[in-house]
Amino acid sequence: MAAVRLTDLLEQCKDANLSKQLFWLVDSSGKKVHPLAIRNEPWQFEPVVSSDVKPTGQDEADKNE
Repeated sequence: MAAVRLTDLLEQCKDANLSKQLFWLVDSSGKKVHPLAIRNEPWQFEPVVSSDVKPTGQDEADKNE
């Protein structure tokens, strides 16, 4: 469900010409992380692209694995 909401949000940002202002927070290995998970590790921002989000229904497939 979260992937669907995120996809909707990204589409709305794209429609409002805001997609170039969205960034993922990633750790030193390039993995997307929550700000509290970083601690004293190096981090950086990476631009958000629509292919970063799992397709609709992928959350359910993950639960079944």
